[in-house]
Amino acid sequence: MFGKVLTASALALGVMLSLTACDPPMPPEMVNELAERTFICGDGPVSVSVPSSIDGQQENWSSVLTESCPNMPLKVVGEGKPADIVLSANAPTAENCNPFATSPFAIDAAELVFMNSEISTLYLDGSAIAGILSGKITKWNDPALAALNPDSTLPDSAITLDPAATQAQIDSLTSWVSRLTGSSVKLSALKVDNTVGGQDRLYALAEGSFAIANFADATAAASSTPTIVTGKDLANDIVLADSGAVKSASSQLTAKATANEVSVALDPSLKPAPPAGSDTALAPYQAIFPINMYLCGTDNLNTRAMARYLLRQDTQGNIASGTAVALPSDVRFKGIDVVAVGLPTPKPTAAE
Repeated sequence: MFGKVLTASALALGVMLSLTACDPPMPPEMVNELAERTFICGDGPVSVSVPSSIDGQQENWSSVLTESCPNMPLKVVGEGKPADIVLSANAPTAENCNPFATSPFAIDAAELVFMNSEISTLYLDGSAIAGILSGKITKWNDPALAALNPDSTLPDSAITLDPAATQAQIDSLTSWVSRLTGSSVKLSALKVDNTVGGQDRLYALAEGSFAIANFADATAAASSTPTIVTGKDLANDIVLADSGAVKSASSQLTAKATANEVSVALDPSLKPAPPAGSDTALAPYQAIFPINMYLCGTDNLNTRAMARYLLRQDTQGNIASGTAVALPSDVRFKGIDVVAVGLPTPKPTAAE
């Protein structure tokens, strides 16, 4: 049986409490606001496959459910394992999940990382990135790199490229680097490996290494990362992968919804949105991709209830406290509309 859990803040919403059955339907924004402060408890455990880039958040999610929805415990299984809900930047295999609904869940990015004890700062533009990731630039003091780093003495040593990258990383980097260079590029030295990831791999990088990692993992591991040159001015036309720059790029996402799926695409023609409290948008780090939520198996309300809980603002706030980036509100609301089909609609109740 599904039960509704209301927080005190929901009960205190006087404007909603004034609505009655004789009033017209609540506007969508009011429905969303009430839903943010309400979640539906299911009647059985739900397994969730959580990627390493956000696995630090699962304890927060579980603790809330243990207290408020004891009959709907969250059971975390390993990344790439079969589950009722799979959180992944890459489409799950048919053996692990046959999805009946899909929505974005969080935002991550492809980040360039390097290990070189002789380099403290490194500037790379689109052409240099394409050169390294296509195997054309093989030494740290290549003239193209030296020109971008005039204040540094780059070592005369080989770049050891780790070619493993996920499809999501390759696709997002290819699109962004193509825009930076003004022409289509092929990062031909990279090899698709959708199992690669985690902080341990980054700690173990050998001297001279250059690799691709998830932004969330690279940030958590405090990896060395290059500054990306986006124009001709080496002082001002730059962007560094950080949560603000990734969030700025996420504001350029457009969402498309069908009955069973929400998908997103980056529209570089859109102006990035300024962060709260500012009139100026941050330079966007555009090699971003979504971590998607796949609801697996036969359509059922128990799985939908857990998915709806994971898309709540409070739960997304747990993501923001880590190293991944929470969804933009407009994308998240579209996702809620898809995953919450069939669940009871939150309604205002009198304060107790």
